[in-house]
Amino acid sequence: ILPACDRGEVGDASLAVETWRDGASARDAPVQAARVMFFPVLAAAGTTMAAFFPILSLTGSIGQIIDALPVVMIVALTASLLECFLVLPMHLRGALARLDRGESSDRPRPAVLQAALDRFQDRFDHFRDTRVRPAVAFCFRRRYSTLLAWLCMFWIALTLMRTGWVGFEFFAQPETDMVFGNFAL
Repeated sequence: ILPACDRGEVGDASLAVETWRDGASARDAPVQAARVMFFPVLAAAGTTMAAFFPILSLTGSIGQIIDALPVVMIVALTASLLECFLVLPMHLRGALARLDRGESSDRPRPAVLQAALDRFQDRFDHFRDTRVRPAVAFCFRRRYSTLLAWLCMFWIALTLMRTGWVGFEFFAQPETDMVFGNFAL
């Protein structure tokens, strides 16, 4: 549940820090980030909620077993959205203001851990700059071809499911009317 709920908060926080690093004030950076991220995060949470709504319509014993799951997910995502856009920007505002004043809330890290974190950050930055950014730039330069390729792959996936080449069964039923199990303590 946590990864589904936290994705908006992580994106909002990282964009606020990047905006602050680019010269925005500690007061304005979280608000700018919340404005930029509002619709993408809302769409992501909304599609996840939409994926869980059909589970509410399940009936029978399976419906009784998992009826709490979609309710918990929808409530958790709603709470996460509220936290992401109402609470988090104010926390970030305070944290960035402390950094502007030169205060640090970080405890000193052991040298080995700091070296490992620095090495990871360097490798991550290298991967992002040499692999991901060129791929994204390529897709943006050829946006219509990229969209067409995505639509074709989506159509192929739907065709494979409709023709039976790839099967889908929401809940597999046992092959017989009786299920046997041995339990030992």
